[in-house]
This record gives sequence, structure tokens and C-alpha cells, in this order.
Amino acid sequence: MNEIQPPYEVTVLDDAPVEVKTQYSGVSVTLTPLQVAVYDRLMGALAILDEHAGHEITIVAKDKTINRDDLIDIVDKGKEWFVRHYPDIYYALLD
Repeated sequence: MNEIQPPYEVTVLDDAPVEVKTQYSGVSVTLTPLQVAVYDRLMGALAILDEHAGHEITIVAKDKTINRDDLIDIVDKGKEWFVRHYPDIYYALLD
């Protein structure tokens, strides 16, 4: 199987490519539905970490508990995935 696998479980919601614009530089990039799913999970984890910096984090979702280390792992794996498979997107949106 040659299809690139996501770095973690994601839910792909889009059927077509989506234009994503970084809030910092204004650069926009068109992402595939899978790239959007990974990017959204990565950015969601970053937002939670930023919002709760310096505080303990415990999130209960379905039958799983997520803590600060899990969120950091999501961010790290997502960034590594973009660097490895889509370096241009990484440097445009995440660097």
C-alpha cells in the first residue's frame, strides 16, 4: 500500500481539497482532506496547550483520557508527518 498514512487516528470530514490560511503570515495552502484532518488535530492540540499553559490538562473523550503529554505527542507527530511527507506545507503553515 503506497498511500501515506496519518500519524495518528483522524476523522476525515472533507470530500475535496480545502484552502488553509495561516493566521500569522497570511500564507494560504490547499490541503487534501487527509492533510486537513491531521492539521486540524495538530492545531487543536496546540490551541489547548496554549490556552492552558502552566496548568494541568485532563480531557476525557469517549473512553480515553488525554493529558498534556498526549497533546504534545499529537503536535510532535503531526509536525514530523508534515516535514517528512509535505515539507513545503510544513514550512508554509507550521514553521
